[in-house]
Amino acid sequence: MKSVNLTSVNDGQKKLNETKPKQKKDRVKLLLETDLAKAMEAILIISPKAITVKDLWQVIYKIDKSITQTKIEQVLINLVKKYSFNYGFSLSKTSLGYRFYSSVEQKLIVESFLQNIQIEQNLSLSSLETLAIVAYKGPISRTEINSIRGVNSDSTIRTLQLRDLITVKNPNKTNIVTLFEVTDLFLEKMSISSLDQLPPLAPYLPDEPLLDKKVI
Repeated sequence: MKSVNLTSVNDGQKKLNETKPKQKKDRVKLLLETDLAKAMEAILIISPKAITVKDLWQVIYKIDKSITQTKIEQVLINLVKKYSFNYGFSLSKTSLGYRFYSSVEQKLIVESFLQNIQIEQNLSLSSLETLAIVAYKGPISRTEINSIRGVNSDSTIRTLQLRDLITVKNPNKTNIVTLFEVTDLFLEKMSISSLDQLPPLAPYLPDEPLLDKKVI
């Protein structure tokens, strides 16, 4: 059986490991040299905030020390021009640095998208409190909601309407007072078919209720 020179094998593996980081660094450097703009676009698109020329330079300089801040700034100027038309977004320079923004022309569609995201977010405690009042006491007026909560509830009412959890009762009829009630979506989220299936409040009330009897 032929013997294996373990020393040679180990030396060969050591040399291979030493060359890997250098090869990887060279590949990245080659990318930056051939298309610096794409590398900068990649950084800008994932940045959660505006990024300055110096910020970009510090990142890229670690990989390619031939890149100057002047070069970075020139590429940014070109990118601003590139995305100034025919795109749904633009690259803008602010007092805090450069950042991608959706175009003004797409304002309505972006607002609609953001509203959908907001609908999926958790409700605040004030919204939950208002929703419970409407569910147990509705149809109920804005004034009555404010009276029960002791604070102005306009913003929470708007939030709940936006999320289609409450609605105006008989909106097409001429009512002196606007009354709010929960929606079918609320019933669906609660996995119930009617408000009669809501759990009773009594078990959750303190021995000496702090709420007005009307609320109970």
